[in-house]
Amino acid sequence: MKKISLFMVKDKPDLAAGLLSDYTLLCDEWGGCETNVPMASGSNHESFGHDQTPAGSWWSSHLTEPPSKNFYQATHGLLQTHPSVPSLKPVAGAPAAPGPSALPLSSRKSPTVSSAAALNSGFPSIANPNPRSPFRHLDFSTSATAELRRNPSLSAPDECARACREGEPPRICYYHFTVEYYTVLGAACQVCTPNATNTVWSHCQCVLADGVERGILTVNRMIPGPSIQVCENDRVVIDVENHMEGMELTIHWHGIWQRGTQYYDGVPFVTQCPIQQGNTFRYQWTGNAGTHFWHAHTGLQKLDGLYGSIVVRQPPSRDPNSHLYDFDLTTHIMLVSDWLHEDAAERYPGRLAVNTGQDPESLLINGKGQFRDPNTGFMTNTPLEIFTITPGRRYRFRMINAFASVCPAQVTIEGHALTVIATDGEPVHPVQVNTIISFSGERYDFVITADQPVGAYWIQLRGLGECGIKRAQQLAILRYARGPYQPASPPPTYDVGLPQGVVMNPLDAQCNVQRDDAICVSQLKNAKEIDRALLQDKPDVKIFLPFRFYLYRPEELFQPNTYNRFLVAPTGDHVISLIDEISYLSAPAPLLSQYDDINPEQFCNGDNRPADCGANCMCTHKVDIPLNAIVEVVLVDEVQQPNLSHPFHLHGYAYNVIGIGRSPDSNVKKINLKHALDLDRRGLLHRQYNLPPLKDTIAVPNNGYVVLRFRADNPGFWLFHCHFLFHIVIGMNLILQVGTHADLPPVMNPLDAVCNVPRPDAVCVSNLRNAKKADKAVLSERPDVKIFLPFRFYFYRVEELFTPNTYNKFLVAPGGDHLISLIDEISYVSPPSPMLSQINDIPPEQFCNGDNRPPDCGPNCMCTHKVDIPLNAIVEVVLVDEVQQENLSHPFHLHGHAFHVIGMGRSPDSTVKKINLRHTLDLDRRGLLNRQFNLPPLKDTIAVPNNGYVVLRFRADNPGYWLFHCHFQFHIVIGMNLVVHIGTHADLPPVPPNFPRCGNHIPPIKYN
Repeated sequence: MKKISLFMVKDKPDLAAGLLSDYTLLCDEWGGCETNVPMASGSNHESFGHDQTPAGSWWSSHLTEPPSKNFYQATHGLLQTHPSVPSLKPVAGAPAAPGPSALPLSSRKSPTVSSAAALNSGFPSIANPNPRSPFRHLDFSTSATAELRRNPSLSAPDECARACREGEPPRICYYHFTVEYYTVLGAACQVCTPNATNTVWSHCQCVLADGVERGILTVNRMIPGPSIQVCENDRVVIDVENHMEGMELTIHWHGIWQRGTQYYDGVPFVTQCPIQQGNTFRYQWTGNAGTHFWHAHTGLQKLDGLYGSIVVRQPPSRDPNSHLYDFDLTTHIMLVSDWLHEDAAERYPGRLAVNTGQDPESLLINGKGQFRDPNTGFMTNTPLEIFTITPGRRYRFRMINAFASVCPAQVTIEGHALTVIATDGEPVHPVQVNTIISFSGERYDFVITADQPVGAYWIQLRGLGECGIKRAQQLAILRYARGPYQPASPPPTYDVGLPQGVVMNPLDAQCNVQRDDAICVSQLKNAKEIDRALLQDKPDVKIFLPFRFYLYRPEELFQPNTYNRFLVAPTGDHVISLIDEISYLSAPAPLLSQYDDINPEQFCNGDNRPADCGANCMCTHKVDIPLNAIVEVVLVDEVQQPNLSHPFHLHGYAYNVIGIGRSPDSNVKKINLKHALDLDRRGLLHRQYNLPPLKDTIAVPNNGYVVLRFRADNPGFWLFHCHFLFHIVIGMNLILQVGTHADLPPVMNPLDAVCNVPRPDAVCVSNLRNAKKADKAVLSERPDVKIFLPFRFYFYRVEELFTPNTYNKFLVAPGGDHLISLIDEISYVSPPSPMLSQINDIPPEQFCNGDNRPPDCGPNCMCTHKVDIPLNAIVEVVLVDEVQQENLSHPFHLHGHAFHVIGMGRSPDSTVKKINLRHTLDLDRRGLLNRQFNLPPLKDTIAVPNNGYVVLRFRADNPGYWLFHCHFQFHIVIGMNLVVHIGTHADLPPVPPNFPRCGNHIPPIKYN
């Protein structure tokens, strides 16, 4: 049975439906703003008699604030108001937060930083950031605030979420994403609860979701993650820092074309290597206007929480539909997602008996929702999302479908029509509907007119298709300012829902005729000027892409010594995906930057299949397209599963949707490639050339087809794939290579480790300069203690390692070697008790070091490696890499101290191919170890270059037992550590009273 955590709301029936008080600024595109601050009935907040009073979260009065002046209550709208206003009223207890317009635009000066101009070529200046931005002074992310303070040309996220005006200089908008494992309803929810969603940052780290406790992945401890909201032509810079233990990732910026920034599309082994644990990768791009979103593009991470919204706004003069709405608010983003109550990896490849299939238990709207357990009937009472509007006004809403499963999402708003004005970021002629059905990756912008009686109205999100089995749905509330929080009508249920009315994007795909009850995507009209060449009768390139599943027989799939990937479908079938009879396999290196490193035999396509490729053919599926060609793609659904339509997304482009439909031949029950080719030859594939809409994601109707057109004017390697996550991992992808490598921007050069010479292209850590006053004694020529620490691996012979009755630890390396780590020829073993509090309980023979090795210690010597250092000694450590593995630099971390990095490099003797301890001692004797004493930087972690060395200095003024180790997790567990013992026990503070003790429990054997 699932564990359900109920988010309790005591004595607050009106809040039990998730109705938190919120603080919303409503601003129009031209600067007029009004404040609407709903107050929960019965709220503990003092009422000022009208609805314009700023109010903090109801929860804040029930939570104990930490005794820190840097704690801020969660408030709604402070950093995401659009547009900015000269000043904002603070929530009670929170500091004032001046908006980015606190400095008048006319008074701002363009910075003289040359890099800023380079990032915004084509524009005369960059808007000057606001130094009073609250983002710059909150210590919610040290890395982010440090970067903003270090680089004055950057604008903070709150400054970039602004009204966009014609002629305003663009900004360089900086974001810092910290990605980590996290938990729904963790201890952070005892500190605060968020009452804002789609914020550009969060100072409340509580994630509520639908009230069911589970492990998740988050960016900045938010779901959805930080919202990127900028203006057209702004340069967006995002540092993604991976803190996930044992996981790598990339982030894809879905809908951003990456023209000129192809290396930042975020596809693993297509445009980049994945970001390893502990690494930071900087993405930089300039966004095309529209509603987009970002999400992880590695494995199943998106389904565990790694996604967020992107909005690139335009001045009203550039938006053909700006006259249809009064407000475009940062708070009016509706990001819908499916949600599991366990890790997504639990559903892959899938189970046969319990919790089968991949359909979700729940849905979320902006990361919020409630869940009724079908087994117990218990309903969580976590908050529902609330969208606030003012009577008589017209509002632009931006809906993003972040689903990962096969379910279509149906959105209906009680009593309100939806005027669709854009899809996938591209404007269309307005059409009025009552319900929008969208698929994974699609976006729809619509206008709501607040023309109903003041009140609260239900927003219903239903999962269709497979989601109907579990009746997956979610609710939100559209609330009129000064109106009640709770809708007067009962909550709609899955089976008794809101009336559908006219449907946008119907599932039946009857798109060849005009209808009163539905509008197909192909019937929308483009509101932008169209490249006339796209509408010519014959394109330059025509590609037919049928797709289907290959069903394995169990005896075929589970043959000994074969390990073909597969997915267990809800039916129990074991399948992989095929496009044009090929299942996509990732290349071993990124195509964009390391194409020459990939074996040409890795690639294939429908016209060039490997000779030995069977029915489950697997390779890197790549289709070459000439630059600037007019391309037509015909997608043909050979899966033909009822209620399953596959949404296909193309990176790097938007395409015109020329046709959608099924076979006009009533005798044909199942379409296939042969029939589609015949229909095309006979002119019976439905196409329409009257202002076809632009999209980047389109659902191919089951047992039907879609016809797409685009001009291939953006060179690169672009992924084209079904957007269902579990279909991606089993191969429903291919690469469109547009142009040649000569058409691409140059590859970014990797930084090597030659650091003992000045370089124009790089700055080594040892060449940084300390900004603090240095201890002169540390920089003296001769230290008190000098320690050389060579480190390497010891390689076991198999027969040595697996001798009976021996159980030595080991690691199986990528090449198959079995090894342990050595520092100064010793592999560290933990003692049975803590040295700091129980040193006398540890046998002295447990300890050793390079000068005191046990007499019976072999080449794989194992003991507790401890080096004793006098208190206040000046210590120099020389780390020498004898591992000498290419592209492997070991980062060493010292606990309890920061050290000066005096030198870093490799041997200056070109005849020496491999450095070792003996050679390093000789270099030191001859004065050839590179050292520099001019303000050497302080660090506590330093990477030793492969086949190189690092020289460190510190004053041993902090007594204790301090671990010094390689910071690679798997190297730690096989012994690449030692303990630096500084001072004596007399120098230490006393052991705290009743401090826990631990150690071996080996009492004498009792014989009677």
